Amino acid sequence: MIKLIADWEDSFDRQEATNDIVVPAAGVDEEFDDSSAKMTNLENQLNEYLKEYKKIYKSHEICFKDSGKEIFLIEIPTKIKNIPKDWQQMGSTSKVKRYWSPEVRVLVRELLEQKELHKMICENLRFKMYERFDANYQVWMSSIKSLATIDCIVALTKTSETMGYPSCRPEFISSDHGFIEFNELRHPCFFGNKEFIPNDVCLGGDKPNFGLLTGANAAGKSTMMRTTSLAVILSQIGCYIPASLAKLNPIDKIMTRLGANDNIMQDELGRGGSSSDGYAIAEAVLHQLSTHVQPLGFFATHYGSLGLSFTNHPQIKPLRMGILADSNSRNITFLYKLEEGSAPGSFGMSVASMCGISSDIVDNAEVAAKKYEQTSKLKQDHDRNQTNSLSLGLQSDFSCLAKNYESVSKDILRYNEEIKQSIKEERNKLIADKKHEVIENGEVKPSEEFTRLSKKFGAYHGVSTLINMLSILF
Repeated sequence: MIKLIADWEDSFDRQEATNDIVVPAAGVDEEFDDSSAKMTNLENQLNEYLKEYKKIYKSHEICFKDSGKEIFLIEIPTKIKNIPKDWQQMGSTSKVKRYWSPEVRVLVRELLEQKELHKMICENLRFKMYERFDANYQVWMSSIKSLATIDCIVALTKTSETMGYPSCRPEFISSDHGFIEFNELRHPCFFGNKEFIPNDVCLGGDKPNFGLLTGANAAGKSTMMRTTSLAVILSQIGCYIPASLAKLNPIDKIMTRLGANDNIMQDELGRGGSSSDGYAIAEAVLHQLSTHVQPLGFFATHYGSLGLSFTNHPQIKPLRMGILADSNSRNITFLYKLEEGSAPGSFGMSVASMCGISSDIVDNAEVAAKKYEQTSKLKQDHDRNQTNSLSLGLQSDFSCLAKNYESVSKDILRYNEEIKQSIKEERNKLIADKKHEVIENGEVKPSEEFTRLSKKFGAYHGVSTLINMLSILF
């Protein structure tokens, strides 16, 4: 390796190389050396003729000049007379005339031809240098990989040392289902900042896959999601984590606002449309992800009532960023602490007041908001939905399944033969034993036993009801 580096160290002009020009050192390329020698020899002959002309015409003002493509023109002051007739005049001014003598003209043509040939040699030289370098490709790549590995290890070590306390080495577990758990997790970019509030994050495993995250603007929802995603990335590149505990299984993707396996973040989906449209999009996407795709993830939203549609869903748990609010003064204190449960409101008026908006405007906005809330069809629907365990997405699933029951395996992510057989046995048991059916106010609901069994298959109370109803239909 040392010999290879020594051979290359002075093999070309490094300064010219910065301008994308390859000029090899003498002895590196024979063809280049021969071409350079021929051009030098022709230029030396031209200079010898110039010395001779100066001596003949007794003038040191005679020199060579270039004019466009015409090079080595003999420039002679107009005061000099008796210029040979076989000299070809190529140009003139009021003070000088320019010529090619027969000897110079022949040499210039040879030089121009040699320069064109030299240009081709230089173009081929680049590839020759590449071939010469490539002859030791395995040695270079081995060295580069070793240096890159050392560089990464040093970088990860230095980064891990700056994580502060507590920090830990992440533990990877083997599981068929997604799982992440971080205790006292902090954002890695805020190392050394004692004011950053740590949080515990647990998704998947025997816990719900999705955290339905609510809270006011600036409460820390997006920071919480970014912190979790960065912790996953740092874990998988071999870095220590700013947390007291970190357990997870390998995550294949981290995507935002898009559904995919091992998704981590869904931030304010539905924002930008009308209230009803945005809410419908948010509910439909959350249902699809949590029920069918089944990734890990956070779903951040300002639709505080969205959780009502998923009250009994075992794969969704309501989470919020803690806030202390004073309804009289509209003052709010952000705790930046992840808590279980839904946020009691969006605190939009308090945030507006904190941003410096006039109290008169905020007062009028609050009156309008309360009036809208009382008359909102969305709110009325949710008041009714508080006693309904079936979300619109689930009802849509039932409608689809009722029309084409055989397509169930296409829409359920984990639907192997064991699950098929178990569902078939339990369905037959339900048909044979009506005591598992509970009728309340005309609505078919599952018993406690069936609820327990349905959870075993990754379903939730509403799905139990659907399977119960499908058992009766089929």
